[in-house]
Amino acid sequence: MPNVRWRLADYLERHRLTAYALGKDIGVTRMNTVYRIARRGSEPVRVDLETLGLVISSLRKLTGEDVQLTDILEYDPSGTPEPQAVPPPPPEPLSDPLDPVLDQLRALKLSDAQLTALLERLRAK
Repeated sequence: MPNVRWRLADYLERHRLTAYALGKDIGVTRMNTVYRIARRGSEPVRVDLETLGLVISSLRKLTGEDVQLTDILEYDPSGTPEPQAVPPPPPEPLSDPLDPVLDQLRALKLSDAQLTALLERLRAK
């Protein structure tokens, strides 16, 4: 029987994004859904098309790339189960306490020199 698999966790990892950043961009009302989709090994089997569209739109915004369905979903016509030579990593924490701080720093659009100076000031304290 054919099988469709989520590849969102792989995509986020390749682009150094977190489920928190994606969920925040989509909106807090869908945060739990984003965490479920991005968790390897326990992805949901059903997600509504509106949510799927929001995930793709948000990924396009966050990465600046033309994200397609095939970037986050994989179709296996043979239906063979995915090989699990290595156990899946532990679930991603619900949120990293530093994510909001990093989001605020990104919003400031500081230069590398400004970020370096800021980090030096923080280390001095």
